[in-house]
Amino acid sequence: MDIENVDIDELLGQADFITISANALNKKKGVQIINCARSGLVDELALAAALNTASVLTEDAPILRPYIGLVASLGSFLGQVESTRLKFVVIEPDGRAAKLNGDPIVASTLVGLLGPAMESVNMVNAAAVASGYGIAVSTIRHDRQCDYETLIRVTINHNEGERTVAGTLVGGNKPRTIEMQSIAVEPDFLENLLYLRNYDKPDLLGIWVRYSDGMA
Repeated sequence: MDIENVDIDELLGQADFITISANALNKKKGVQIINCARSGLVDELALAAALNTASVLTEDAPILRPYIGLVASLGSFLGQVESTRLKFVVIEPDGRAAKLNGDPIVASTLVGLLGPAMESVNMVNAAAVASGYGIAVSTIRHDRQCDYETLIRVTINHNEGERTVAGTLVGGNKPRTIEMQSIAVEPDFLENLLYLRNYDKPDLLGIWVRYSDGMA
C-alpha cells in the first residue's frame, strides 16, 4: 500500500474518510477516555462496547441502536420538562425491548434526561453522574402482551410529583411517542415540538414546553 505521513491540516483537507482508532483489547482496568472534540465525533455506543465488553457486545450494537435513539429522545423530552430535583428514574421495557441488554438503554435514557442541564454527561459516565446526584435508577422488565411489539416507558420522580412518557419503534427503527402522562398520543419526535397540558382550572389555559431534540 502507498501510505504517506502528513500533518493534520493536510489530512483534513484531502481525506475522504477519517477514522480514529485505538486498541482496547489490552486496555488497563479503570482507563479513562477524554474526548476533547465535539460529541458527535465519537460513537459513544461503540466506545462503551470497547471499554466494557460485558455491557455491550459488538454484534448487539445494530439491534440496540434504534432503541438508543428512542430512549434518548424520551429522556430528552422529560429532561426539558423537569431536569432538576430528580429523585428517581424508572425505565420499563416491554415486548421485544424487554429482551435487550438493559445497560446501554439505561445509559442513553440518562444522557437524554440529564443532558439539558449538563453538557458533560455521556454514555460512559451517565450512571455515575446520576448516582453522584443521588438519583436512583431502576429497570422493570415486563413479559406480557401489550398493544405494541416493543415499548419503553420512562418515569421520573421529582419534588413536585411524577412525569411519564412512553415510546415505540415504527417500522423497526423510527422512534414515536405513544403516551404522555398515561394519555395516548402518537406524535413523531420532531426537531421542535410544542407540548401543552391543560389542568382544567379556572383562568388557566395551559403550560407549554418547547421540546428540541438536541441529540447528535
